Amino acid sequence: MNIKPEDQTILVVDDVPENIAILGEYLSSYRLKIATSGVKALEIAKTNNIDLVLLDIKMPGMDGYEVCRRLKKDPATGDIPVIFLSVLSEVEDKVKGFQAGAVDYITKPFQIDEVKSRIYTNITLSLYRKQLKELNAELEKKVEQRTAELIVAREKAEESSRLKSSFLALISHELRTPMSGILGFSEILHSELEDPVMKDYVEAINKSAMRLNDTLEAILSLSSYQSGKMSARLVHVNLVERIRNLIQPCIPQASIKNVKLEFIPRKEEVIGTIDPPMFDLILNNLLCNAVKYTNEGSVSVLLTTESRFGTKYDCITVSDTGIGIPAEMHDTIFDDFRQVGEGISRPYEGVGLGLSMVKRFTELHNGFIELKSAPGEGSEFKAFFPRKAENAKQSSPGIADNITLEELRQKQKSRILLIGKQAFKDPQEESFLKENFRVDHVADGKTAIELLQVKNYDLIISESRQALGMNEAKVLKIINNRKGNLPVIVFPSQNTALQEGEEIDPALSMRPKPETRGELLSLLEEFIRR
Repeated sequence: MNIKPEDQTILVVDDVPENIAILGEYLSSYRLKIATSGVKALEIAKTNNIDLVLLDIKMPGMDGYEVCRRLKKDPATGDIPVIFLSVLSEVEDKVKGFQAGAVDYITKPFQIDEVKSRIYTNITLSLYRKQLKELNAELEKKVEQRTAELIVAREKAEESSRLKSSFLALISHELRTPMSGILGFSEILHSELEDPVMKDYVEAINKSAMRLNDTLEAILSLSSYQSGKMSARLVHVNLVERIRNLIQPCIPQASIKNVKLEFIPRKEEVIGTIDPPMFDLILNNLLCNAVKYTNEGSVSVLLTTESRFGTKYDCITVSDTGIGIPAEMHDTIFDDFRQVGEGISRPYEGVGLGLSMVKRFTELHNGFIELKSAPGEGSEFKAFFPRKAENAKQSSPGIADNITLEELRQKQKSRILLIGKQAFKDPQEESFLKENFRVDHVADGKTAIELLQVKNYDLIISESRQALGMNEAKVLKIINNRKGNLPVIVFPSQNTALQEGEEIDPALSMRPKPETRGELLSLLEEFIRR
């Protein structure tokens, strides 16, 4: 820092005129103020912009110690550095001066070069302290301003999140409900119509509705993931059967394109640790993409066990002979709303969320994705799932993993108990159940208890935990006291969603309401006993 003496004002306080004269001569380059008493010194310090005080200790009336204490006590003069000038050289005298607030101590008779050096040093330090204080004040002001802005931004973000949640809940209900009707009735029409042209029309309606439904589900899944409300609920599952079931719906589309779709397991049973709905979405998206982007050749699925980073993983490999992916897109292809065939023409359907959700859902399993691909050489996606998880639950023994509709229809002895005013969004689904099974439908848990005491059931489906009401514990007690495994499916509603830390009885299986006939069949396939 470049300090100009002519810009600095020094207050010299001494009752001896000779001392003042000597200091005045050698400090002539500074602007000087003179005081011969403590009272006058305090007055000058308050009314002038003083940069430093040279203060004699031994003065009549108010001594230097008291003057220094009063200067430091007054906010207007408290920051002015004070240097004592005194013949007192004992250590206790210096300590007393520093305790009064002085920054330095010069013993008389003084050397003028020493005085000049100490004056320059302490004025420099004082200016640095003043600048630092101003900078701190400015910084605190900016921090307060920024904090206020962040509070406003947080409040806006929270409000936006609330509005987003409300909007998604609204569209989830307002779009899913009519979509269920379109899908359900189009399936019924397709099965009852005989005119091939009309059947084609209805099939087109169903496919369009399915496409729209897939888009809706992808957007809702993405939103749920981004909100942090989604976590993997791990269970032990036979991956071979799971993969075999998931491949079946893709075979017709592959056949239309003359693409061979194959899965040749090395074993008939490989027990993996997965969240079944998430796993289904992962594999379904990988399979659909492989078939979509392959115009000739084959799509194959391989299940292996591989080691990475010292950990064993179940590895699902989906490879195809399709168009391939350029190297520069290997990372961005997993971003939201990205596709291989982008642009105005968009030759392939979809909104570009499939691979994004594949990556995110795999990571929720503490797994990861690997990709090998090049244009014209096809693609190979590998999804890795850790072999073991301590918090995984063992899937219920004796539950059917692969039952066709015909096999279900042959089980006419299977009895299902529906609890709630409307167990399914589409009344046609309940009609479907009643056509193929022996179904009892009650409005509440109290009536359910009466039936459970006199009848045996193979499956219980409750509209919600609210439908069970205060009788939930009694229903579960009856179930748990019986031999064998009686599965209970509960469709969670907004009012009965689990709270953080809440646990439910192992007999209850919380599942989303099926949107289509296919989802209903999958639900029955999983829970109806063989």
